[in-house]
Parts: sequence; structure tokens; C-alpha cells
Amino acid sequence: MKKKALTLIIIFLATLPVLGQGDSNRETPRKIIHYNIKIVSDLSNRLDNELYPRQLDDKEIINTILQVFPDLLTNYNRLALQKDKISYTLLNPLEIRNYNELKDDLTIDLGEFGTNQFQRIDFIKNRKSPTLNESIVSFNSKISEIYKSPLERGSFYTADTWGFFKQVIDENYFKLTNPINSIKAKDVSRNVIILLTDGFIELAARNSPNSCPEKTCDLLNTHQIEKFRKYYNSLENRISIEEAFEQSGYGLKPVNNPNLKDLEVLMLEFNGRSKTVSGRITKTPTDFEILKLFWEDFLKNEGVKKVAIKKTQPSTDNINQIVKEFLEE
Repeated sequence: MKKKALTLIIIFLATLPVLGQGDSNRETPRKIIHYNIKIVSDLSNRLDNELYPRQLDDKEIINTILQVFPDLLTNYNRLALQKDKISYTLLNPLEIRNYNELKDDLTIDLGEFGTNQFQRIDFIKNRKSPTLNESIVSFNSKISEIYKSPLERGSFYTADTWGFFKQVIDENYFKLTNPINSIKAKDVSRNVIILLTDGFIELAARNSPNSCPEKTCDLLNTHQIEKFRKYYNSLENRISIEEAFEQSGYGLKPVNNPNLKDLEVLMLEFNGRSKTVSGRITKTPTDFEILKLFWEDFLKNEGVKKVAIKKTQPSTDNINQIVKEFLEE
């Protein structure tokens, strides 16, 4: 009884800003922000560690992101009724045939508890099964199954990141479960994509110097990067690479997707090919510098609210710090 009474007090305190005396003349409902995080990964040949060595694999990175999730649940001064959600999706949901069988375990959704704060607290505090910790373990287990497919067969999937932003992200891509929408309060989804990719957009059927005859293209392969590098290095007047890119006309083809507005995108594990395994730079500007220019320009022009692009990291501690800084700002 004491625990239930305490919980009721917490709920009451959490709703005071909504039900307080000052709200009687409120013209717009109070917005309550909840995290809605999608982890998305590129399952292309970047996963081949012999071809493109990295110090961390995606499974370690995804687990690190999941470990950050519990710490977010009290942000924005929320004491109760959290609707936070974290899930894993694919660039192309049709790539893995049994994805629909796995996706329920690839989602942790506090909105499913609705107004039942007792169950929500038991879940978050790991008191009754299934618990938050158990859900994270199950999530990681299904991630291992997802990655097993391309790694075991030795053939990988297409990294059509441009197509993902154009077609996959639609008006239903981010949805809170059981949201409050009243004259006093409204649940708002903070839509975040954490995308694991090397930054390249490559298609086997279109992999030639003539694959992008124009400066803007839906591909971002080594040929397109090399074209911009040659353009920059041929400039007589030395200007910054950012200024050169802005003047050059190069870029990713627009997708004109209104559903990207107010989205936040954190891109992890950009892995340029202009460095040796030991880290020696073989070309300048580096692939990373050029990839970053193309993606920042594309995402900002599409109305994405917040963008951060990071290269491959040496440790999960680095990933933890990057993710926390991005989400807690």
C-alpha cells in the first residue's frame, strides 16, 4: 500500500504543471516531450572487417545506445507517464525476410503501459518480469540474429541511404503509443534517428565513373568523392573546403520529403577509404571530410533540425559520450 500511495503522489506531482491553477487560461496545451529513437543500420559490405577494419562492431555500438536509454527517462522533468520509445529498423525493411518476426523484440516502448504507472515503474525499476533490463537483453539477442544473416552468407545488402530518407521515412514512421492529447497537455515525440553507416551510397549496378553524370546525384560513391576532390585541389584560390563545396554545385539529390522536418539525425561510424589501416592519410581532403560535407548539406536542406556526423570510434566509452551529448542537449 505504501508503494502504491507513493506512486499516486508521484503521478499527482508530475501532472501539477498541467492541472495547476495557472492553466485555466492556457491557450495552448502544455507539451510533454518523449524520446522516440530509431536505430538504423546499413548492412552493406562495410560490415566486412577484413575489407574495412573497425575497432567496434555494430552490435557493441547498439548495445551501448541501449544502455543510455534508461538514463533518459527522467529528462524534461518527467516523473511519470513516460512514453519514451527506442527501436531498431532497417534501411530497407524488406531486406531480411523474417524481420517482422523479430521486430516486436526490437522495440522498447513505455507508451504501452498507458496510464498504468504501477506497471511502468515496475518495468523501469526491474521489479517484475518482463523488466527493462530483460528487454534490453532480448533486444540485443535479436540484433545478433539480424547481423548473422549477411555475415554468415558473406554477401551484404545495398546501402541505399538516399532511398531510405526519400521513401521509408513517412508520416507513420514515428508514432508514440497511447499519447495524451487534451486541452491541458499534449505528448510530443522527439524524433531521433541514430544511423550506423560508413557514409557511402553505392549500388553494384551503378558503380562506374559515369554513374553520376551530374554534380547532384542519389549516389555517393568513390567516383563522386574523387570528382569533388579533384575540383577542390584544382582551385587556384585557396579557400576552405566548406566554401568550395557551397560554390561547387556538388551535392546529394534532394528527396523533398516533408517528414524529415524537425527530425534529428546522428550518423555514426563514417569510415573513409583515404586512410590506411594504421591511420596514414593517402588523399586530401580525406573521404571523411568530403562525406561529411555532402551529408550535412543534404540533411540541412531537407529541414532536419539537428545533425551530427562522427567517424569510426575506438571504444564504447566514446560512443556512450557521443550519444549522451546528442540526446541530452
